[in-house]
Amino acid sequence: MVDEEKSLILQGTLAEARAATEKVRQELQKKFFGAAITLSDFTEGFQKGDQIIQVQETLPGRVVVSIEGSDNIRRQVSADFQAVVSTWTAKRRVSPGEVLKDEFFQLSETDVSKGPSRDLRGLLVDSSSAGQNQIKGLESRQTILEGTPLTLNAVQKIPNLRRGENVNIRIQSGGVQLTTQGTADESAYLDAVVHVTTSKTKRALVGKLKDNSTVEVGL
Repeated sequence: MVDEEKSLILQGTLAEARAATEKVRQELQKKFFGAAITLSDFTEGFQKGDQIIQVQETLPGRVVVSIEGSDNIRRQVSADFQAVVSTWTAKRRVSPGEVLKDEFFQLSETDVSKGPSRDLRGLLVDSSSAGQNQIKGLESRQTILEGTPLTLNAVQKIPNLRRGENVNIRIQSGGVQLTTQGTADESAYLDAVVHVTTSKTKRALVGKLKDNSTVEVGL
């Protein structure tokens, strides 16, 4: 009977230790959202009734866990951790303005808890199953070097209209509507404001892009 009681106590202690590990992992996931957190074991000597009071990252990749026992005595233990995210990494140099394609990138695992990759947390383009189509419809804003993780600030949505392209300008003034030709002075997206210049009179106008080649201007 004594052995059975010891076994039950041990099982309860192990369950609480696992729960404590999960609590620390959840706290770290708040800071490293979307990352898979792995922890070194900090529960050696963990006793039944121990409670996690505070989790504090003291160094990149290391946390100090404050624990309060059932006797109200507090102690601290440290643990190393990794925060791993799945990222798109360039297989070749990508030039500014290139439309992104799957074959330009490969999946890789990146630890964003420490080192240069730490500064990229929150900026990496999602390559999880939920974001597997995220690079479609994007182009590079800057040079992306081979071996570099793909970040949100390095890409942009492909514009519906590019600077210098011809447009139909539909001018609305009161109940009168006129149509003329012009060129885009800047790239733009649907329903966004865009500056254009008429071809004949070289008049600068501001309107909204209604489709890929029509700009509506109100006077």
